[in-house]
Amino acid sequence: NQWGGCDDGRYKDLTWYQGGYNNVPSASLAATAGLPAPPLSYAAWVSAVVSRYATSPALGMWEPMGEAEAGTCSTAYLSNGCGGHTSCPNQNTAANALTNFFTTVGGAIHSLDPSHLVEAGLLGGGQCGTGGSNYQKVGASKGLDVLSFHDYYGTADFGSDIYNGVSVRITQATNDKKPLIAGEDGIIASSDGTTGCATITDRATEMEAKAAAQFGAGVDAFIVWNFEPNPIPGCSYAVLTDDPLITGLHS
Repeated sequence: NQWGGCDDGRYKDLTWYQGGYNNVPSASLAATAGLPAPPLSYAAWVSAVVSRYATSPALGMWEPMGEAEAGTCSTAYLSNGCGGHTSCPNQNTAANALTNFFTTVGGAIHSLDPSHLVEAGLLGGGQCGTGGSNYQKVGASKGLDVLSFHDYYGTADFGSDIYNGVSVRITQATNDKKPLIAGEDGIIASSDGTTGCATITDRATEMEAKAAAQFGAGVDAFIVWNFEPNPIPGCSYAVLTDDPLITGLHS
């Protein structure tokens, strides 16, 4: 993913999207993040994974990167997610890097597995390289078949602003002539009576309304974040095994 917690420990910065994904990651950055040294470059890993799982019946779509953004971060913070230490000197430069990345990597995936779609995994909230009109520019990449946004805007059916809101992303996906999915949709709630957030019953009603509104506006899939088999104390995005939200979405 963008922050490296699941792979090499590195925040994927502008230089990474400009071609660094072809290099074997730094063992020292991985070690600092408490991860083993990666033996493969990202590009080689994609080739290996797609070749291995292309025929798996469990496969829905390929997502090359979770919440990609091509910002900059000083070396001192590259291995800890860069939270609070990123900048975006030039949105257009970042957009070009992301477009080339998705075109190259998406093209490689298509060549290895022509039967499955490639989905963007974009957060869609104005991140570096996909802010405003650049979302549509990146989304037009031939390496992408499906666009995405992540919605943590509470109970609003179409949250955020006039530049990066859900409604804007729907229009841009339509202009790109590509399906759009809510790759993550989360509302905080509590199953143990904690105040300050919705009950899980209220959340179920709110999420069902949000899903209906987004489907009605042209969104093609709606994925709730996030199933948890065990209760989590307090307010969280956790959707439990017996959560009324599951029953509501099934209906």
